[in-house]
Amino acid sequence: MKTIELFKDSLSYPSKDVDKLLTLGVLFFFDAIISLLPSLTTALGYGLLTQILYFISNIIGIFIVLIAVGYLISIIKGTIDGNVDIPSIRIIKNLSDGIKVFIISIAYYLIPAIVVLIVAYLIGAYSIISQIFASFFYFGIEASIPSYFMVENIPNIVIIPIIATILLIISTLFLVIAIARFADSGNIKDGLNFKLVFSDIVKISWGKYILLLLILFFILLFILFVGFIISIIPFLGMIILFLVILPFMTIFYGRSIGLIYKKSKIRNT
Repeated sequence: MKTIELFKDSLSYPSKDVDKLLTLGVLFFFDAIISLLPSLTTALGYGLLTQILYFISNIIGIFIVLIAVGYLISIIKGTIDGNVDIPSIRIIKNLSDGIKVFIISIAYYLIPAIVVLIVAYLIGAYSIISQIFASFFYFGIEASIPSYFMVENIPNIVIIPIIATILLIISTLFLVIAIARFADSGNIKDGLNFKLVFSDIVKISWGKYILLLLILFFILLFILFVGFIISIIPFLGMIILFLVILPFMTIFYGRSIGLIYKKSKIRNT
């Protein structure tokens, strides 16, 4: 499948079953409503109730995110298997898959996180950044910047985000295929098999793979921008954002990753 055809297919895929698109949207919208409740109680001055609602809304939000991630896995799996229909949401199955994806993600991001912390500690940036954040929360940005953003501190402060960004990008390149491998087999060990993940990317070809992910990223960025513009419309805009735009992005992303991963399987046959 050519690049244009791949993304044309992915963009048309979410509209094949509007009911399932809206079902996912209802989950996102419900999460948005729940997350707003603490703001209402804060305005009314109910401190204890606000803390309870914050806790409840965070727990619900985590569950919904995990379900959405698990649903993403079912879309990738269906795409790899050649199914043309959008899968239905299965709460327990999707939640289980979402937790497994979370575990895989930790495995791929853990080493880069440790490397960043070690480098930050060795060059003294960890202490400086910690002091900046502490100063910001206690005294505000006016006190934070003059105290720590001195000429001799700037290189140490800047180098850490650069290293972190590079490692994040590299890890994500592998994680995307790792998640697709897990979706394909249903076995978390396949997602954690770095050697096979690397082999799959080689089969797609690194240049082609990075190009496809860049195109995917910019399409998602454009859709998100459109969603942001729409969300400015009072009340109706936020409903459209959560009911339509975000679920559309989720289904589109899953379909795209499934089609990209299929290139490694086709090359293998």
